[in-house]
Amino acid sequence: MAKARILVEGMTQGVGYRALIKQAARSLKLKGLIRNLPDETIEIFIEGPKQNIQKFLKRIHIKGKPEDTLSINVTDIKCFWEGEKGYTEAWKPYKGFQIDYGIEKPTPFQE
Repeated sequence: MAKARILVEGMTQGVGYRALIKQAARSLKLKGLIRNLPDETIEIFIEGPKQNIQKFLKRIHIKGKPEDTLSINVTDIKCFWEGEKGYTEAWKPYKGFQIDYGIEKPTPFQE
């Protein structure tokens, strides 16, 4: 089992990117958390078989049309594996793969 902290930059907020990430993680049997950061970066904590995390990294590197404000367009992904500089533990415990909406209790739709 491996763990990683991933930072994603680009046009990723307000375009359904977190929901897409959740589906990609679940399809690869990965656990973790995702949240938006104030600087518009997406932060992901992921754990599972290393080869599945590597597949996940390829799936989430989506190139869209930068001029289209409704298009997901990832410009950079940084991955920090457990034990490397830049890796930190997740900000809260998780089961399965969850989106952190920054609120106490998500609505049924957000779940």
